[in-house]
Amino acid sequence: MLKISDFFIKTQPAYSAEKATKARSEPIILGILAHFRHFRHFSGLSGLGLIIISKTQNGRLWILFAFRHVEMNSIHTYVLKRSKILINRDFRISGPKNPYMKLNNMSHKFWTIRNYQPSDFENYARLCLETEKRDPSGHHVSKQLLAEALGHPGFHPEKDLFLAEGDQNLIGCVSAFLEPGIGRALLDGLVHPLHRRKGVATDLFEHAIRHARGAGIKVVQISIPETNRVAKKILSGLGLRFFRHFIEHKLDLTAIQLPAITPGKDNFRSLQSGEEEKLTEIQNRSFADTWGFNANTREEICYRINLSSSSPENIIMVYQEDKPVAYCWTRIDHESNFARGEKKGEIHMLGVDPDFRKQSLGGNVLTAGLSCLKQQGVEIVELMADSEMPAALALYESAGFEKYTRTEWYEKKL
Repeated sequence: MLKISDFFIKTQPAYSAEKATKARSEPIILGILAHFRHFRHFSGLSGLGLIIISKTQNGRLWILFAFRHVEMNSIHTYVLKRSKILINRDFRISGPKNPYMKLNNMSHKFWTIRNYQPSDFENYARLCLETEKRDPSGHHVSKQLLAEALGHPGFHPEKDLFLAEGDQNLIGCVSAFLEPGIGRALLDGLVHPLHRRKGVATDLFEHAIRHARGAGIKVVQISIPETNRVAKKILSGLGLRFFRHFIEHKLDLTAIQLPAITPGKDNFRSLQSGEEEKLTEIQNRSFADTWGFNANTREEICYRINLSSSSPENIIMVYQEDKPVAYCWTRIDHESNFARGEKKGEIHMLGVDPDFRKQSLGGNVLTAGLSCLKQQGVEIVELMADSEMPAALALYESAGFEKYTRTEWYEKKL
């Protein structure tokens, strides 16, 4: 095994002090390639030896530390007595031709990444609640909502949820919701505000991306508020690229008069017990040609109907004879409204069978959904729409909805 003394004897002469002093006064990395000729650039491959040098104000050079065996997930570090800097495994060596490169991300790694276990729920909930309290996202978070999210029939927390743990506390998490039917994984995650900018998020998302790749997923995607610059930087560093906007809308029901539903042969009524299969059918038909839609199963529809924010009475179905031709799925988060003193509702999904479009069904079922919410005391209605669906945007704007913010979608092909 190469001793650290041998390392310096062999590698230090590779760059003379005269060359080194041409570098900036901040800590730099000098690539020692003289004795590793089979490496042509800094590639993060095992066996590459590097030496870190700091130049003091009087021009004297100090060797801070050296290490070898640079790997994507394991960096073996040799720290000298004079060193005041540690390097963690989140530090990545890129491949510039210039051997002088700034030294970034020098914090010591104090966390580990592991899979979620059912016994983690209380600590997981505490992490999410504290993060929302310290850095509000605008979304209501509660133990009940978190438990419901973990219970989705297509999500397997013990495989698809990763936790960052440091000093026996959870400091971050990331989930990968796999959709094998369309070869996609939806990512979502957070890091406690006290532990940000240390590489935790990068480490978590790298684990989630590897998990998705191992499951045969072809693309990972994530949505973030367009104002979240830190998240944009992290995603860019992970190789995810922006590709789509979704627009969030609001409507003040107290400021408008809802129009009358155009009379016709359509039958409007709430979802009845036993009609879950029909709702599954109309939803899948309505969105079959829509970007990013993953066909739902009856099990998933039943799960969503029974969430705390949903109920069959708030799902408006439109029938022509015995055939469902349109629907409007509204939701009210009573827990959030009570906690915040608000009276909000949501248009969760709205769809029209492709064979029955251009018959005013979209406008009529939207009016029926809004009327359902208004009768329950809702004052503000929110919805989100794809910016590349002009017909839907025109429908919502004609009903009085106004745009108020956007989310950005990023993706990486695996």
